[in-house]
Amino acid sequence: MALLALSFVSCGDKSKHFTPSSTEFKGGSLSNLVELVSTDYTLNCGDITHINVQLRLKQSLPHFAELNLDEIVLWGDHPLTLNLYDAGGNEVEELELGQSSYDILKQLLKGKEGDVAEVVFSSDDEIELNKVVSLTANNANEVYPMMYNLEGKIGRSQVVMTFVEYANNTIRGAYYYKRYESMGSQAYLYLKGDRKDNNVLEIAEFDINGCNSGSFVGKISNKGYKGEFVANMNLKRHIYDLKFNNELKPLDFSAVDFDRFDEYESYYDYIYGGEGSGNISEILDKFEKYVDDYIKAVKKAANGDLTAVLNVAELMKDAIELQEEIDKYQGTMSVSDLQRFQRINQKLMQAAESL
Repeated sequence: MALLALSFVSCGDKSKHFTPSSTEFKGGSLSNLVELVSTDYTLNCGDITHINVQLRLKQSLPHFAELNLDEIVLWGDHPLTLNLYDAGGNEVEELELGQSSYDILKQLLKGKEGDVAEVVFSSDDEIELNKVVSLTANNANEVYPMMYNLEGKIGRSQVVMTFVEYANNTIRGAYYYKRYESMGSQAYLYLKGDRKDNNVLEIAEFDINGCNSGSFVGKISNKGYKGEFVANMNLKRHIYDLKFNNELKPLDFSAVDFDRFDEYESYYDYIYGGEGSGNISEILDKFEKYVDDYIKAVKKAANGDLTAVLNVAELMKDAIELQEEIDKYQGTMSVSDLQRFQRINQKLMQAAESL
């Protein structure tokens, strides 16, 4: 919370000078990005009460640099306010960020760490300056794109992640496994997804070639992002638990063309060009019918049906032939085909356990 304490009153009680005792803003994501410059400020009272203050960018934001000003959204009517208080702690007046200062603030967000810009807060009301003894700066709203810096574990592996969320709820970002930290940006994996509701984020993972190599589904909270990661290569599932850490330097993925990350459906389609997906679908249809028929036959055989016993033997022969066909596509199936194959196998195993 930024607090400006009274230092002296000028003649005519038309202005007061304040010096900030704290440069931090209270609340909202913009508070992590900007701060007050510690210097003397003058609160002027006339037809309009106003104060010019300087804001400093606390960190460079690479993902803002290439944006147009209209793509930076200050969520809420007044993302920054200055509140004036009397000696008893009662609010005397609230000053709002001037309309002309919105673009100045947005331009600052596109700059580099340490950049400074001057903005104006004002009110149409005339106030009694002699009552004002302190001033606080508040930011109850958010700024988009909103940036998240996180670190934690995916399974047993330590990772560092940065992603940004845009006002339309789309998400772009990058992360790396700490064991590959020495490789720099060459170790980055890229993130593209959406916020599905207030808490759930679904984010696909891509390598630099545009290969969809995995996916995150989890809930975001005021502590971090937690859920399940599925690797597309082997469908292994890993729990991840990532915590926010504003001390981390954001990863720079501003030069990445995320639009091309929808080019390939999956890791398998990227490596093998998706060949064989049509044929394997037909084979999986046969395999699923085999499993259904096999389950029925085994149940009948268990009840002493001799015809069913013969059918089981015939079905086993068919199974060997189907398995030989399926083996031709191992490593080339799309994720959806591989998932279907595993679901059919799981149904077979569950049926076998219940017999």
